[in-house]
Amino acid sequence: MSRDPKGETGNLKTSTKEGPSLTVLVINSSAFMRNRLRQILKEAHFVVFEVGDASLLFDQGLSRFIRLDSMSLVILDLDLGPIDGLAVLRVLSRQFPALPVVVLSRDNRKGRIIKSVELGVSDYVLKPFDEKGLVERIKAVLNKQEPSPVFENGKLCRFFDEEVERSQRIRGSFVILALTMDERELTNYVALRHDLARFFRRIDHQFLLPGGAVFLFPLTNESGEAVVKDKVLRLLTEKGLGYQAATSFLYPRDFTIAIREKTWWYDRRCSVKQ
Repeated sequence: MSRDPKGETGNLKTSTKEGPSLTVLVINSSAFMRNRLRQILKEAHFVVFEVGDASLLFDQGLSRFIRLDSMSLVILDLDLGPIDGLAVLRVLSRQFPALPVVVLSRDNRKGRIIKSVELGVSDYVLKPFDEKGLVERIKAVLNKQEPSPVFENGKLCRFFDEEVERSQRIRGSFVILALTMDERELTNYVALRHDLARFFRRIDHQFLLPGGAVFLFPLTNESGEAVVKDKVLRLLTEKGLGYQAATSFLYPRDFTIAIREKTWWYDRRCSVKQ
């Protein structure tokens, strides 16, 4: 298969930009959507690779054209027509477990989203999506791979708002676990927070706040609340990390309670709609 001067190789196409940049692979059967995503990502200074025929992943692993293990992130549209998007996700998860995958889909069924999470997606974005919001979510996934010693009140606010919106759309729930810490405990936590991250799902998040640490567990119901709380506290004990208090909140059950009690972790600048 010959390479043309525009950078296309069969169903694979590369959009490059001078200088160092992060690489994103777009797997989408729609030429229109691939073009739209390419423009969005190029404007955000990503190097973009595209594939329209997801069967290449099964047949050749794309090895003749690109190395998946050299990608920074994959954007996978689950709506691939005759090909099962979850089957593609399963292959990516099995062969490249450390590769972040952001899923696009029109399917807002809770079971479909939970299955995607179980297969290791870093984020599940419902279509139609906001272009600026998509880029922010991609950057958030990539930034999660790097240490961030600064306080993240605004970041927690953004993710909290996104989870409220998702929960309202799919009639689901999520859990917030807030750990109150003093200055010494916070210092110890910062040193180990990224080591702790490997024990959680890709979609889970940790946030560092002046008053302590906050964990956000998307797509987690009431029965899972005690499970994730126990998991976090056991991990902290095993790592020798201390805390003053641990309180969990389930959305939507505890939302009004959390506001009424003026919890230390909730930023009232968040634009959450009840």
